[in-house]
Amino acid sequence: MIGERRMVKMSTVWDRTTEFVGSHAGAIAPIAILAILLPTAASGTLDAWRLTLDPASQMAVSIAGLVLTVVTLWGTTAITALAVEPMGAASAAAVANRRLLPVIAVTIVLLLGVLVLLLPMLGIILAAGIDVAALANAQTGTMPDLSAGTALGVLIYGLVALVVIIWLLARLVVVTPVVVAERRGLGAIARAWRLTRGHALRIIGVILLYGLIAAIATLAAQAAFGTILGLTLGVPGNFGIDDVMTALLVGVVTTIISVLQTGFVAKLYLALAPQRDLVNDFA
Repeated sequence: MIGERRMVKMSTVWDRTTEFVGSHAGAIAPIAILAILLPTAASGTLDAWRLTLDPASQMAVSIAGLVLTVVTLWGTTAITALAVEPMGAASAAAVANRRLLPVIAVTIVLLLGVLVLLLPMLGIILAAGIDVAALANAQTGTMPDLSAGTALGVLIYGLVALVVIIWLLARLVVVTPVVVAERRGLGAIARAWRLTRGHALRIIGVILLYGLIAAIATLAAQAAFGTILGLTLGVPGNFGIDDVMTALLVGVVTTIISVLQTGFVAKLYLALAPQRDLVNDFA
């Protein structure tokens, strides 16, 4: 497996990403609009609306949000297929249809892994005799008192867990392209781990930089659009057209970020993986 290691320049991967987005905009656009922009905007709208609903209705809205997340995952899977092996939008959609369930399965396994990693934080809180239900209601002003020792323990473990999660993210960042391009299931996790050996630090640098830019862009859009639309169209305390418009405009920013991110990860996979004929993989 050592023979698979290749020198990769992140700037070259980025150049290939922008070239891909520019040259395949016609195929990317319908997928991005239908499977990323609209679900993201709908999810943002539902998040604002659910605050005005009763608990039972909030649960229904949460389920709808989960469905929208799956649709978005389908969209990023289709764009991954486009970036790995250029094809038409219809062909990319067909690949996404075939590979969506494995992508979901791998995603769930990785999320469960993160949950297990964070469980010790809950253990620290429980060992200190803190009421977890009270913590859940912290936003209502009933935040329980945490001793200095408990707070320090949670903080230290949280920081360590964050570092570990970022490192794991760097090592497994290409897992979706592996699932799509190599028709793997859970074995894609080990494959992604092998491909990124020796590249983790450079990938972490890209993740931190991209994450910072994406967070600033999203928060700026949300704050700017939300404030302006709230002042011009909104009614304080009520769900209205300003919430819908804000969700749509933030969705546009999120979609652009998502397309670039998905394309970059796919091109990174191609740079890390040995040269291969992918035609049969998409058959």
